[in-house]
Amino acid sequence: MKKSFVSVLFIPILVLSYFGFFSGENFNHSLKREQLDLPFIINYVDEQGGDQFQLNWQELIALIAVDDTKDLSQISATDLEEVGSYFIQDGVLQSFEQVLDSRAYSETEREKAYEHLNMLADYGYVPHKLKSDSFEMMFINSLKEGAIENYRLYGILPSITIAQAILESNFGQSELSLQANNLFGIKVGVNWDGEAITVATTEGYNTEVMDTFRSYGSFKESLIDHGEFLVNNPRYKNHGVFEAKTYRSQAQALEDAGYSTVMDEQGNKIYAQRIGELIRQYNLQLIDHSLHVSES
Repeated sequence: MKKSFVSVLFIPILVLSYFGFFSGENFNHSLKREQLDLPFIINYVDEQGGDQFQLNWQELIALIAVDDTKDLSQISATDLEEVGSYFIQDGVLQSFEQVLDSRAYSETEREKAYEHLNMLADYGYVPHKLKSDSFEMMFINSLKEGAIENYRLYGILPSITIAQAILESNFGQSELSLQANNLFGIKVGVNWDGEAITVATTEGYNTEVMDTFRSYGSFKESLIDHGEFLVNNPRYKNHGVFEAKTYRSQAQALEDAGYSTVMDEQGNKIYAQRIGELIRQYNLQLIDHSLHVSES
C-alpha cells in the first residue's frame, strides 16, 4: 500500500515538473541569441538616448533577463524604456555598476546580470563576423585605439571613424587603401602638400569618375589626417559635427556637410543611413558608450 501511495504522489509531481519546465518559467536560462529580436532592440535602444546619450543595448538586456520568467522573445518598447531610464539619472549617464547599486539588486541578481552581459558580448546581427578572429573584427580592432585617440583630440566618435573607414575602404581592401593607405576617401584639396594618387571613384548613385586623393605612409597617418581634415574644414563645424554626442546625429551632420555624395536610385542621400547600419551591425556604438560613461 505504501508503494502505491508513493507512486500516486510521484506521477503528479512529474507532470507538474514537465509543464513547469516548458511553460516559460526559465525562458532566459541560456539567453539564446535566437530569442532576441536584435534589429528592433538595438535600433530602439540607440534611439532611446536621443541626441545626448548613447545607451548600451547589451546592458539593458542583461538586466531585463535577470527576471527568469521573462520571455526574451517578447521584449517590448515598454521594457526597454523602463530599464533604459535606470541609466539616465539627473542628466547623467550611469554605468552598469551604478545602476546595480542604485536599484538595490541582490547579490544573486548582480551575478546573473554580469553573467548575461558576458554572454551578450559577441551577440549582434551577424555573429560570425563579431568573433575576435574574424577578418572584420581584426580590421576594426586595428583602428580602435587610433579612433579613440581621434575622439579625444577632435571630438569624432570612434564609431563614426571606424564605420567611415569600413565604408570608404571596404575593410582596407579598396584600391585607394591598398595603394595609398587612404581609409576615408579624402581627396587632395587645396591645403594638401603630401603625396597623391589618382584612381577611379564613384559619385552620386553610380557615376564613375577619376579623381586625385591623398596618399599616406600608413593607416595610422590616414586616421590622424581624418580628424584634422574635419576640424580644419569650417563646413563640418557649421553643420554641427563637433556638437553631436551620438553617432546618429554626427553621421547626419557629416552627410549634411557634404562628406559624401552617395545616393540611392531615387537620388536620396544615404550616407548617414549606411554609416548607422554599419555601426549597429558591428556594435561600434558600444565603444562610444564606454567613453561617455567614463566621462560622466
